[in-house]
Amino acid sequence: MRLQRYVGRIVSLKQESFRPVVQRAHRRGMKVENRFIVAAVHSDSKLICYGADFRVAVSAAEVALL
Repeated sequence: MRLQRYVGRIVSLKQESFRPVVQRAHRRGMKVENRFIVAAVHSDSKLICYGADFRVAVSAAEVALL
């Protein structure tokens, strides 16, 4: 699969991947939406996604395009 097609797109994380992000947000006293922008593809085929004050690296199987 061509992962570059995800760069610049808005994605949501699947529940099992989003749950740790929510837990980090709650520890910081923040709320977070399940909307992230894909900024880059890492050399190990992970998508680097940013949302609010969070950066996550996930595989393409863990996201859904919006």
